[in-house]
Amino acid sequence: MSRITVGIAVALCCLPPIVGSAPVGLAGGPAHASQDGADRPPPYSDRSSLRIVSVDVQPGNPGPDTLCRLQVRIRNTAKVPVSDLAFRVTVNGQRLAAYVNHVFRVVVEPGRDTDLRLYNFWSSETGRPYPADGRLAIEVRVIGARWFDAQAKQPGKPVEPLPAPFSVTLVRGGRGDRRPFPRLTRVPGWLTAARAAACAIGAHRSARLWFPCQYYLGSSRVPGPGRA
Repeated sequence: MSRITVGIAVALCCLPPIVGSAPVGLAGGPAHASQDGADRPPPYSDRSSLRIVSVDVQPGNPGPDTLCRLQVRIRNTAKVPVSDLAFRVTVNGQRLAAYVNHVFRVVVEPGRDTDLRLYNFWSSETGRPYPADGRLAIEVRVIGARWFDAQAKQPGKPVEPLPAPFSVTLVRGGRGDRRPFPRLTRVPGWLTAARAAACAIGAHRSARLWFPCQYYLGSSRVPGPGRA
């Protein structure tokens, strides 16, 4: 082997690695870490000039595949208007993608409450099934806001600190649910047996006995008063 060939080989070995040629395992670690950091919401404080007063969700007892309307009430206790609000909304801990990298260009006037209509959401969707217990935990958090310059008609510096999040839990309800009748647990045993026997022999057609029979027998197919 000539001296020129050996020199070229030594020079190639001493060259720094090309950018982007690092092993996948090494390059993947920092990337995941930066994504986790970006997904983490900013800190908040109860001393913030902004405050989420209430969160309203309609309907208040949604079932599966139900479109829900979301509205928040923001209070600005400062003497300067606030604009460019960014929100982070989660349903049972899962972040809604509609709010990612989105800013609501509204002006929250000082010394008053402002109702802000946010995006609708579904009680269940692909990747977020409806919970078995029928409970939906909604959390709304302000992750960004700016002071509004009324003279310049444009937002200014960021609002710091940001307000605390507001959570509300919705529980499924309505005609389709069978909730326990509280007074039935206090009825004497002999009366329970008598009413159950009356239901069995067809006395459930009576308007007075049908309602308790529906709970004693535990069936939703018991006919109501005047029904065949």
